[in-house]
Amino acid sequence: MGNDLQENWKLIETFLRNARSDLPMQASPSLEFSALLTEFDKYLSHNELGLALESIAAAGQLVETGGRFWHSLHQAAKKMELHEQAQEFEFRFVQAATLGLERAQKQ
Repeated sequence: MGNDLQENWKLIETFLRNARSDLPMQASPSLEFSALLTEFDKYLSHNELGLALESIAAAGQLVETGGRFWHSLHQAAKKMELHEQAQEFEFRFVQAATLGLERAQKQ
């Protein structure tokens, strides 16, 4: 495996871990949410980055996430050259950022 590929994988892994850390912690998460996080951890530990991305994205759809979560997934998908997913995550990022801005203006 070349250095460039290893560096790319590490960068993607960093984006995925950042997204994971941006998920809101819940006092009593749903079974589905917990299962998706367990899947994510397993896939990430086996370098199955595409499956890890799918799991963490599905988990993010079950809770209210901030823009940073979707931005990290957007960056990971771009690095993986998953153009459709990158576009979807960018859209979700804009939605989350807009919602956050609207809430801040109401306060």
